[in-house]
Amino acid sequence: NGATGAIGANGATGAIGAGYAGVTSATSVTIANSTSKVLTITAGSAFSTGMRVRASSTASPTNYIEGIVAVSGTTMTMNVDTIGGSGTFAAWTIGAIGNVGGVGATGANGATGAQGIQGTAGLTGATGAQGLQGATGPTGLQGVAGQTGSTGPQGLQGPVGPSGVAGATGAAGSPGSQGAQGLQGPIGATGATGATGPAGAVGSTGEGYAGITSSTSVTIANSTSKVLTITAGSAFSTGMRVRASSTTSPTNYIEGIVTVAGTTMTMNVDTIGGSGTFAAWTIGTAGNIGATGATGAQGVIGMQGPVGATGATGATGATGATGATGAKGDTGQLGPKGDAGSAGMQGPQGPAGPQGIKGDTGTTGAQGIKGDTGAVGPAGPPGPTGPAGTSFNVCVDDVDHSMTWGECDYNSGDGTKDRDYDDEHGGGENHHTTHSVKADH
Repeated sequence: NGATGAIGANGATGAIGAGYAGVTSATSVTIANSTSKVLTITAGSAFSTGMRVRASSTASPTNYIEGIVAVSGTTMTMNVDTIGGSGTFAAWTIGAIGNVGGVGATGANGATGAQGIQGTAGLTGATGAQGLQGATGPTGLQGVAGQTGSTGPQGLQGPVGPSGVAGATGAAGSPGSQGAQGLQGPIGATGATGATGPAGAVGSTGEGYAGITSSTSVTIANSTSKVLTITAGSAFSTGMRVRASSTTSPTNYIEGIVTVAGTTMTMNVDTIGGSGTFAAWTIGTAGNIGATGATGAQGVIGMQGPVGATGATGATGATGATGATGAKGDTGQLGPKGDAGSAGMQGPQGPAGPQGIKGDTGTTGAQGIKGDTGAVGPAGPPGPTGPAGTSFNVCVDDVDHSMTWGECDYNSGDGTKDRDYDDEHGGGENHHTTHSVKADH
């Protein structure tokens, strides 16, 4: 056989495999929530039906639409459920996005407001006016005491204390940072044209997020730093939010912001699911943490301040001074006895001691409502008829008023006229000396 021919030159490098980097759309779309948007995207992407995708304005990424998509070739239909900003744009950068984070826990209730300030004490009642001074009178009997000054009016009631200050509103949580966009895979160099030879090897798949795994043994724990060795050639980069889910039980996972250096990924874990230690992980992008939940209900209003104390009772007015006794005159010459002089006026009575302060009268309880009058009971059965009485006569003598039992003698020997008992009492016709009384016993 002749000598083997020289090996032909390598064929051209194969096309870059489908990925997520560098995918764009020039479809003009207006940002609006709860709508369906259709975009024409770059051919050859790895996006597929059922994925969650964000289309951000290339010029201003804070303006975006986001939702679950259906993909057919270069046509992407998005059911928008999350938006940012507003406006109409015709240059979009398409990227994978994690699911929307759950609603944050409700903020703690605001602190209870401070108790209201106690009302100020009522003003002291004004002092009663001083009693008038009694007039000076002639010496004689002790005068009647002047009237005690009236008690001063009760002080005004202190005002009700103001309500306590409402509890402060809890501060809103800060929004999570947006995940970084994946790097675009490098374009393979074009091979030199040469003689036809065997087909060149298929070029390696460009960098992306699909199919990235780790076999590092890691225990699920929150607020820790975990280091995983991941599949080479991924598009993950420092600052992205990533979730590492157990390949066999995805409800067990760790999640957080990562630092990436080659195949070494260091994750600051701030969210976990499930528990346990696993050595087979599927690495994927994760959405930012959901916004903080609504502020908790306002704290309970502070209790009303107590009612101010009742003002003190005004002091009793001072008793008028007793009139001074007139000076004794010189003794005059004895003269004839004159008529008796009139009695001098009674002097004032001494002042009574001050009366103690009367305690407050308790509030009279409200009178209970009078009950309805009960219905009249049915008439009782008639009682049995009593036994028949015994009849007897009582005879009363007109002279000695003696009484005898039995039949009366209407013709007595004393010659007096008889009277019937019934006639004496308005019921008889006959007149006898004895009274005949018939009675039942």
